[in-house]
Amino acid sequence: MKTILIVGSNKLTIPILDICRQKKLKIIITDKNINDVNKKYADEFFQVNGLDKEKILEICKKNNVDGILTLGEDRLETIAYVSENMNIPGITRMTAIYSQNKFLLREKMKQNGIPVPFYCTVKNKEELNKLNIQEIEFPVVMKPIDATGSRGVIKVNDKFRLERALTESLESSKNGVVMIEEYLSGKEYSVETLTQNGKTYVVSITEKTILGDPYFVETRHIVPAKLNDVDRKK
Repeated sequence: MKTILIVGSNKLTIPILDICRQKKLKIIITDKNINDVNKKYADEFFQVNGLDKEKILEICKKNNVDGILTLGEDRLETIAYVSENMNIPGITRMTAIYSQNKFLLREKMKQNGIPVPFYCTVKNKEELNKLNIQEIEFPVVMKPIDATGSRGVIKVNDKFRLERALTESLESSKNGVVMIEEYLSGKEYSVETLTQNGKTYVVSITEKTILGDPYFVETRHIVPAKLNDVDRKK
């Protein structure tokens, strides 16, 4: 029997547990919450913070884990760390780092010739005041470089609201760095993909409905997105 370890658990994990049981896998769940909702469905449960890479690796080695996964973006580096140390399928640590750091991701995209909007980073009001505001075209979007789920993402329509937006955005940042980025108007889409053996497959395209200014909280997803064939191929 093969063993899979799931880092972090919630109601969204239930479909994954169903598939694991269908495939007769041994299920190990780790979560910082001792009263995790899926604890009763696991063959083994360990109360561990998903960011504790060394502890997760120790559990995986002791249980000869064959695979590891998570639904939490903030735990991707843990997944990659374990995968590389145990030589099991998974993303690399650098891939995990780039995917969780918006600034590094933009830099990598530029290096590879992928168009990106204007962006810069600031850590505090002093750095903000050093920017040449006259060269910045409003509106802009302010966002923590390391947050997820649209936390701390704010549309700023003029220079007079920058300081207040910075204070609010920094509250959602773990490393204390915020990105100021050119605002792009239009509908928002995400493309869900699966990469296997070096080949990437498009699983679905999602159209997102956003709450509205000044925040970008997602209120609805339409899957598959209503696109014509030409736009879908783009």
